[in-house]
Amino acid sequence: MELITLPGYTYAEKLAIATNHLLPKQIRVHGLNPEDVKVTEQAMFKIATGYTRESGVRQLERELGAVVRAKAVEYAEAQERKLSNVQPHIEYQPHVAISDIEDILGQEKYVNEVTERTPTPGVVTGMAYNGVGGGILFIEVSQMPGKGHLQLTGSLGEVIKESAHIALSWVKSHGYEIGLTNSRAQNIMEKADVHIHMPSGGTPKVTHHDFCVMLTRVLPPPSSYPIPSHPIPSFSRNSSSRVENLAD
Repeated sequence: MELITLPGYTYAEKLAIATNHLLPKQIRVHGLNPEDVKVTEQAMFKIATGYTRESGVRQLERELGAVVRAKAVEYAEAQERKLSNVQPHIEYQPHVAISDIEDILGQEKYVNEVTERTPTPGVVTGMAYNGVGGGILFIEVSQMPGKGHLQLTGSLGEVIKESAHIALSWVKSHGYEIGLTNSRAQNIMEKADVHIHMPSGGTPKVTHHDFCVMLTRVLPPPSSYPIPSHPIPSFSRNSSSRVENLAD
């Protein structure tokens, strides 16, 4: 069992910091009173998960500042209506619900991936972790005529790149044992290139040891049969190690 260290705050910690420190600070900076802005816990969680991807809370504070500024404008407009007696019946609402967030901050910047209902040939679901926790990711593999080259795209960390090269080396060295070649001397990738891509290129992937995940997609032909859509556990292996229960 490997110990994974998360170098940042969990979402529960971020919500506590935002509720007890960041939001009161922004309300005070914008000249409002605490009762003038009330952000629900659901709205706060949506801001943290949909508009920030960081180990700290600086971006979260900026987003909360944008929310408070929007409420400050609404508050000023409500006061102006009262003084001018124009539509005085429209009262200021201090509460910020989850339905109000997109109207204030726009469309979510980050969307968590969800597993596909139907398995797709050429795509496998893996798991990753990063400074804000992690989640699932999709690995897409294409095979084409070539000379055995491996192309990697998608803002990949060094560990994932190593896993991809190890997986390809494992397939080459064990092609005869798993029935992919007619002799031990035959190179299964001699006339083929492999392209491995992980979508959401703007998000760095720093997952550990996705050897089994890579292997299920590098095994030729990578796009002829679907892999179950549930995430495949990650394991650390070298190019000469055994992989147990791969079919599971």
